Amino acid sequence: IEATAGPDSLRYRLLKEGFAGFLKDHPDAHSRDLALLRLGDAQRHLGQTEPAELDTALQSYRRLRSQFPHSPFSAQALLGMGLCYGRKGQTQVAADSLRRVLRDYPGSSLSAQVLFELGQLLLLQSQLGTARARFQELLLAYPAFPQRRGVQLQLADTHYQLGEYPRAIALYQQWLEGREDEDTDGHVRRRLAASYHRHGEFAAALTLYGQLLAQTPDTAGLDSVYFAQAILLAKLHREEE
Repeated sequence: IEATAGPDSLRYRLLKEGFAGFLKDHPDAHSRDLALLRLGDAQRHLGQTEPAELDTALQSYRRLRSQFPHSPFSAQALLGMGLCYGRKGQTQVAADSLRRVLRDYPGSSLSAQVLFELGQLLLLQSQLGTARARFQELLLAYPAFPQRRGVQLQLADTHYQLGEYPRAIALYQQWLEGREDEDTDGHVRRRLAASYHRHGEFAAALTLYGQLLAQTPDTAGLDSVYFAQAILLAKLHREEE
């Protein structure tokens, strides 16, 4: 079923209607499990703006797993359930669903995405140490993961929040060496400077703060940078600057 034109909500509504009609009209079709998966996916995407659709998506995914327990799409249905529960705010149930994908389907092509989604949920649950482990596993096992740079930055931020400043510094530096022009608002350079500062490497932090102020003088929220710079100048007995 093709439905590529129009806004996303219209496209997913057409997909939902199409797959629901297929399931109704073809009760004995061999591809009913795939149709249930696609129906659930369409309903889940509609759930971004219509929360009630998340419950219908969960019903479709459950039907797939109960009616076709040996389907090659069972793992995808379980992932879809985890994503639905996450959007509903049921983060523990969502995390449990994602862990089941990793446990019950080892080596699945979905593992990288599952690790990524699980890391996001663990951050929401403030389980920083466990989230760190999942992000590390993802970066180590799946070097070609499309969102690798985003994961690398999240891992660096997690190290920073845990007070593991040397590891945060290494990852921030690696990220900046990849594409420094992506750091348009100076977030990474601020965190890198703050990591140096909190780790006691005051001269390095001061240099970075100075570069940040020179390169992004019009960026909002620079008062904290000026304040941090003043503190470091005092520590280094350079108050005259």
